[in-house]
Amino acid sequence: MSIYLLGHGSVPFGRTFFNTALDELLAKAGEGRPHRVTLYLTDGLALDVCEILELGSDYVTVHALRSAEEPCDPTVHLVPYGLIYRVEVAPKAGDDRRFGFAKSARRLASP
Repeated sequence: MSIYLLGHGSVPFGRTFFNTALDELLAKAGEGRPHRVTLYLTDGLALDVCEILELGSDYVTVHALRSAEEPCDPTVHLVPYGLIYRVEVAPKAGDDRRFGFAKSARRLASP
């Protein structure tokens, strides 16, 4: 089953992005401060990421909440990189009851 991608050819938010560029974005947003990371998907879903669990060759595994949900135990989502069209990094507000973001993914070597 093929995944519809926005744009042409390559996937903008693939394994390389999560291994390198996300660290740089988090550092620019303020290292040591709590963040919210939201993945926007081409199927219309927005996921508030609590933790990146694994970076596969074709997908990322995350603990996340759907943006409209109340805070609770996050569910595990396996998201094909081709579904991600936007990544939002924002400071986590002090009164935000949602989980914060923790980057603890097992990094995989390039194929």
